Amino acid sequence: MFTVQLDTIRLWVPVGLYRQEAVLKNEITVHIAVRVPGVSPGSLPFIDYAQIYEVVRACCTEQTGLLEELLAAMHSGITALYPGTLVNVSVSKLHPPLGGNVAAATVSWNDF
Repeated sequence: MFTVQLDTIRLWVPVGLYRQEAVLKNEITVHIAVRVPGVSPGSLPFIDYAQIYEVVRACCTEQTGLLEELLAAMHSGITALYPGTLVNVSVSKLHPPLGGNVAAATVSWNDF
């Protein structure tokens, strides 16, 4: 199987349930892999990782309450752009406001 991935995309995003998170924004990281099943090394498809990045970035412009909503938007955006692909994506909110020392809160979806 052929896979294209982008690791540790860092963005500041208005995500969170608290009002100040929409204003101050939260730093997130995104790891995303797009797999094309059933291809041979002699006929590798072209998956433009710049387009993958644009889908991720576009999903992060609107205020959203949940990381799960970001995750779903990224997954559906990639599968709409590249039908028939399998997508693994994880979104981590760095230093979430939990009142303790937590490095990140992460949600993931794995098609493969």
